[in-house]
Amino acid sequence: MATLVLLLLLSSSATAQPALALLEKTLALRYPSGQLKSDSLATRLATADSATLLLFDVRHPDEFAVSYIHGAVRVDPTLTAEEFDRSFAATVNGKQLVFYCSVG
Repeated sequence: MATLVLLLLLSSSATAQPALALLEKTLALRYPSGQLKSDSLATRLATADSATLLLFDVRHPDEFAVSYIHGAVRVDPTLTAEEFDRSFAATVNGKQLVFYCSVG
């Protein structure tokens, strides 16, 4: 079972918040979750432990085009929980999931 780690630095837009909040709540009910500070994430990404992480960038395409964490998968912030499950169910098994929305 995947572990959900939420990294929410700053909101990317007010319109994305309701869908993103619903996705977070739905996933948090299915998977253990917590928060991860950006310096802790940087440390984990620099080690072999990074193989257990799966990064999801929930910002808009124009923000993602400017900057993103290497290896991150962009997920539309309006994606429903059901759409997320259909798209990523096979990929998340055994991984710790990190969702982030802005690099502040």
